[in-house]
Amino acid sequence: MAYQIGTYTLFNKKTNLAKLSLALIIILLTSTLAATSMVKSTPRQEPSGLASKIPDLSYLATSSLAAKVNNMGYNAPQTGDDHHDDNGNDGGIPNAVNAQRVNKDYNKRPQDEPAVTVNPNTGTVVVGGNDYGIGGPIGGGVYTGPPFPGDTYFPPFSLMCAGGTGSSCIYSAPPIGTGDPALVYSQRYNEYYYTSIGFSADNCASGVYLYRSLNGLDWTRPINKRFAPTATGGGIRTVTYWDGGPSGQDCSIFNDKEWIAVDNTPTSPFYGRIYVTWSQFHFDPLATVYMSSPIVLAYSDDHGNTFSNPIDVTGTIFPNPNCTFFSQPANAGKCVEDQFSVPQVGTDGTVYVAFINGQHDGHRDQYLLTRVHPAGFTVEGAFLATYPVFDASDDYPTQDGGGQGRSTLCNSNFRMASTEGLAVKLDGTSGTNDKLYIAWADDRVKAGLFAGVTVGPRSSGYACPSGKMTDNDVFIISSSDHGATWTAPKQVNQDKPQGSVNNIDQFYPWVSANHNGQVVVLYNDRRYDTTPIPNKLSRTTVGVTTNLATWKEVLVQQFPTNYDDAFFGIGAFIGDYNNVLVTDSGTVYGVWTAVAPGKTDSDIYIAIFNISSS
Repeated sequence: MAYQIGTYTLFNKKTNLAKLSLALIIILLTSTLAATSMVKSTPRQEPSGLASKIPDLSYLATSSLAAKVNNMGYNAPQTGDDHHDDNGNDGGIPNAVNAQRVNKDYNKRPQDEPAVTVNPNTGTVVVGGNDYGIGGPIGGGVYTGPPFPGDTYFPPFSLMCAGGTGSSCIYSAPPIGTGDPALVYSQRYNEYYYTSIGFSADNCASGVYLYRSLNGLDWTRPINKRFAPTATGGGIRTVTYWDGGPSGQDCSIFNDKEWIAVDNTPTSPFYGRIYVTWSQFHFDPLATVYMSSPIVLAYSDDHGNTFSNPIDVTGTIFPNPNCTFFSQPANAGKCVEDQFSVPQVGTDGTVYVAFINGQHDGHRDQYLLTRVHPAGFTVEGAFLATYPVFDASDDYPTQDGGGQGRSTLCNSNFRMASTEGLAVKLDGTSGTNDKLYIAWADDRVKAGLFAGVTVGPRSSGYACPSGKMTDNDVFIISSSDHGATWTAPKQVNQDKPQGSVNNIDQFYPWVSANHNGQVVVLYNDRRYDTTPIPNKLSRTTVGVTTNLATWKEVLVQQFPTNYDDAFFGIGAFIGDYNNVLVTDSGTVYGVWTAVAPGKTDSDIYIAIFNISSS
């Protein structure tokens, strides 16, 4: 369960510049770790002068030793009580499109942060997610169907090695946590690839791992370079690996929040190549001062068995006029304070990488995009996709004491993250005709209205003070010139005119596009239920368009969700993203996190439908 570093408001504006506030990582660890004392996250101070917002770690990563020694909001583990529940679909309000629970559920431990892929030839669907069901060590779960709900499969853990030399390790154990699941299907090799991060809690080792499967059930095991040295990369099926230096306690590097793409265009000269991007956090040698977190990329041409050395893909424009603010002088004009990258591959093999950056004005985030040309791995950009993203600390209320001091929505206590989805409409013949899309959500119609505002206690339903209410909306932009320029944001949710106020929140969108130009956006949606109070309960909507102007909306969740009951019943985390995929035949595969009525943990749900018949 890669618990993202922070909310991808890349930089929650409440932290001392020398500190990264990491979201509470509440995972099930071993009994020896359960005794670890809690280190409270430090509230951030709004940056001033030339200081930029500092990226947060992914949620899972906050349980790492690196988060603890770097004072990035480490929190002690928390355990949920078991509760047997192996039913299939949880009933609810009838819906236009049937949804199914993906995971079987035998206890009150959550699943969240889903990713989905499909073999279009067989219809086999593979879903990944953070799965806390087995306790510690935590692992990303895999569920294969249909039918759903499916049994949970945990890809084999990599044995980590920290300190020492060669295969002689001072610390050697499985990772205490893996997660941030991402999935793709390789058309060329008829294989599924799954990536996750992994890290330790008593040493500074961290890595990015790849798991491969022919059927979605049986998965390969990664082996890091300390046990299986490779000329490049981090080992066998290990994208990158940091071993914590000779002592194992050097936390000056931390690898976080990866995503994966594969070149599935048969005419591409790099057909079948795998690309993985991630955030590489750098600290000073004493691991006390944040230095940078550039997005890096590595590739594999041998089914993920080995990877290239990583390259920085944050761009070559210098000084970049969009990155004038910084937390370290060396970062001035360089867009290297980043988080949450998403790669996609164009028709001609060009790799597009979108990511969040906080260096525009030190207050609100921006989305940037770079182009990577795989023939020589030259990088172009970073190009400004959109600014501002209205995700600053004064654009949202702050979580109650049961959370991590992060941004949230009114009537909620889960952390709000400004994660973005990137999609490419492939021409299939010429990359010149490819079209790019980025979707996200923010609170622009209520911008700046929440300075110093904290939601009320759980007994109040986490209500905002009287007269205040968030109104988060989903937006999308497009580019027809390979990401150099972008359209103005257009509102996706159709429950109100763009720019107007109705005090209804939509959040956590993802976007996908097919060859035919059909674009789908999935998001959580609070428009449907008004009891017990408006803008409290959530369902899930999929919007479909071909022109970003007219939308067909499909309700895919049959029951209302109260996210106060997520994550062991404390509601502090529901994942930082959902996921959706649309095939060239128009079939939509949407996955999201929901809490069925009467439950105190979250599950992953899936809706499968064809656009023409919905």
